[in-house]
Amino acid sequence: MKNILLLLVILLLLTACGSNNEESDINEEGTVTIISNGEEIEPFKSWAHGEFTDEDGQTMAGDAPPLTERVDIASLNTVIYSSDFEVKVTGNPRGIIYRTFTDDLGVYSGSSSYSGDITIPSEKGLYILSTQVRWGVTGNYNAYDYFFKLLIE
Repeated sequence: MKNILLLLVILLLLTACGSNNEESDINEEGTVTIISNGEEIEPFKSWAHGEFTDEDGQTMAGDAPPLTERVDIASLNTVIYSSDFEVKVTGNPRGIIYRTFTDDLGVYSGSSSYSGDITIPSEKGLYILSTQVRWGVTGNYNAYDYFFKLLIE
């Protein structure tokens, strides 16, 4: 409970301080949309971690609870993979990490990509994909995971 309260305080501080930032266009969050079969699907958004440095140079940072505690797998939108599949990120992200998990949030072999390229599993099945996007600048950022289920038939 103490950790959750700390995370809420950090989020409130980040939100309040970000609105007065002279570089607000840099710190604004963009959007993440999944496109497949000509449809646009909204992934589930979950705060992952963040950092804030105040006027006195004090840095506060926080991390979200483990994935298994913040993601309800059953409620995630399911996307059926097609040739037009795309993870569309708009705005001004400061970093993107793609990760692929098995349908129980177990790590799928070779799943993380820090290069900005998403790796689609070659085997048929149901996977959970996460696009972690970092919005903001060093010392003042929030990172979010955007989750969805991907069905490869």
